[in-house]
Amino acid sequence: MRRSQQSRRLLLLRAVLQYARQQSDCTGPLPPVDVAWQVLADAQRRNPHVVADLLSHPQVGMWTAHALRRFRGVAEDSAPLWFHVGYLHTLAATAAARAGLAVRITIPCHDGAVVLPTLGCVTLPVDDEWTVATVSTADETAEITVGAAAVRVGGPGWRPTPTVGKVPRIRLDDVDPYRGLDHPMPADPLPDNEIAQWHALMDEAWSMLSAKHADQAAELAAGMRAVVPIASTARFRTHSASVENGFGGPLISRPTDAGVLAVTLVHEFQHSKLTAVQHLVPLLAGTFPAVHHAPWRDDPRPPSGLLQGVYAFTAVTEFWAAHRDDNPLAQFEFAHWRGQTLATLRELRAHPILTDLGRRFVDVVATRLEPLQSLAVPEDVGALAEATALDHQAAWQVRHLRPSTKYVDAATDAWLAERSVPEGYTATVVPAATVQRIDVKAVLSRVRIIEPATFDELRSAPSTITDAAAADFAYLVGDPDTSGLYQQEIEADSGRAGAWSGLGLSLWAAGSPAAEALLRRPELVRAIYVKASQRSRRAPDIQELAAWVGV
Repeated sequence: MRRSQQSRRLLLLRAVLQYARQQSDCTGPLPPVDVAWQVLADAQRRNPHVVADLLSHPQVGMWTAHALRRFRGVAEDSAPLWFHVGYLHTLAATAAARAGLAVRITIPCHDGAVVLPTLGCVTLPVDDEWTVATVSTADETAEITVGAAAVRVGGPGWRPTPTVGKVPRIRLDDVDPYRGLDHPMPADPLPDNEIAQWHALMDEAWSMLSAKHADQAAELAAGMRAVVPIASTARFRTHSASVENGFGGPLISRPTDAGVLAVTLVHEFQHSKLTAVQHLVPLLAGTFPAVHHAPWRDDPRPPSGLLQGVYAFTAVTEFWAAHRDDNPLAQFEFAHWRGQTLATLRELRAHPILTDLGRRFVDVVATRLEPLQSLAVPEDVGALAEATALDHQAAWQVRHLRPSTKYVDAATDAWLAERSVPEGYTATVVPAATVQRIDVKAVLSRVRIIEPATFDELRSAPSTITDAAAADFAYLVGDPDTSGLYQQEIEADSGRAGAWSGLGLSLWAAGSPAAEALLRRPELVRAIYVKASQRSRRAPDIQELAAWVGV
């Protein structure tokens, strides 16, 4: 897999070179691309291992993809084209420095930051946002010059690329301009204390992986090259992402503990592996819209996203299965993800987007996932996982499922006239225009499992959790006033999808006949509620309306 990615990267690199040769003015103040290419070739002859390692750096793949989009006119950003082309010169300078080759070459500089991928960076005083620096290498030394300022690589002022973990050593890339998802980013070196935190977390995470996940640990040791640290997020809302052309270089927000980091590394490397497979063989055919519910996302997803998610969360489920015996949080994560991932796999299996190879691939994934369904978890944990799944599905439908206007009008007429519910219900997925988190109860459940005291503190200030409300805390502690709190929130027109799903859950726990519609067709109950309120100038009783809708 590494070799296939290396081969693909060389092809993309060649494509960038060809575009640059055809556009003679694309290098701006830099020397012609063939100068940089010759330096890279000389370094490769001198030390093939160095150049192979450099080209396997995830950000090299991300650069080639972005540069090609700029050449083809399908991407825009604030940088001049020569800055993007000049990453080739930067790679050449880095290769020369690492291989001990004597060269002198001009490379791009952004806001004074000069980055040598895999080695480090320095920031020097400049007058212009986009300018150039000169790199001079000889034997095992390299010097960077911008104007009158000069810094030796490894000397005072130079900031080396940090590595974290003991085995393997993974680069923590916080300066490469191509470490972002879709556009170049300025260098943003982490402070020493944060690097130390990453180092400690990575050591502990690797111990967990080595002890109970030997296969995944071996894969990560072979394929993970770098982690791009991104802004920290709230607990249990770790943000991570993998980029198609950045094999082995996920973006990860600093996690709160080693277990979260370990499972995130496993999760993201699944994405890298699947993308690499899809570069070799077609698992999907055709293009289909983003209309599917995915339990790991708050927005509608295309079937290709379901495939990626099923593959990643199968490994996540296996991870938590190995820790469930002595860990209440692992029991919940395992129970939650095994059911949700299997349900999504079954939906994917029925989709026409899968090729014959794709079906075989999904069938093999199923052989890993299906046996996990019979493993025991405590009854209360299973019940919490089921409620969490119902909550996310119902809130997602409120957010993104739009009932037919004609049907809503007919159903509202029937409700106001005290007739039975009409037949022929239809709805269409229309992605919501705004962002809203619908994982609130799942996040709070996790906090309550491992830190009850923190949960109690948050309950006194629910607004500290994005898109949470007092009713969510009441529901999780079994407060008998929960349904009333959710109902008040709906009547106050909070616009929060979680209020509708929460009302359904609280009524479900109480055995109310209104629960079924609020959990299965909440978008319809909401649409009729809004329409009837407008037409009768008095809002219907939500529970009576939901019981009338039924299923």
